[in-house]
Amino acid sequence: MKPAMLLHFHHVPGRLRVELASIRRNRQAAEAAANALRALPGVTAVSTSPAIGSLTVSYDPRRIAPHDLTAALDRQGCLGPKGAAAPAASSKGLASRAGDMAAQALVEAVLRRMLGDAGSMLARLIA
Repeated sequence: MKPAMLLHFHHVPGRLRVELASIRRNRQAAEAAANALRALPGVTAVSTSPAIGSLTVSYDPRRIAPHDLTAALDRQGCLGPKGAAAPAASSKGLASRAGDMAAQALVEAVLRRMLGDAGSMLARLIA
């Protein structure tokens, strides 16, 4: 089995942060991904940390959608082999995964509020 290309995904409107196996310890790939994102209208800043494979994008959500950002990463081959990204690594798959992660965080927050730390553990067990 191939290692997951997407290691971490965090999004709030205007900011997307991903950790990608494809740019970890690969400064050239990290810069290529950053440059592809910088070329998109609406992207205001991109920073990379190749040491850990992290890429953070600041953008204007009125000008560009998050799936446009992940599509650019996919075109660069950051989410899988170029031209052959697995469905789970597509921009729609990422949006779905982000939704799942948000729902899980919401359930965990509600259970923690109601049950304290035991609620947090319960949320992780049912996820």
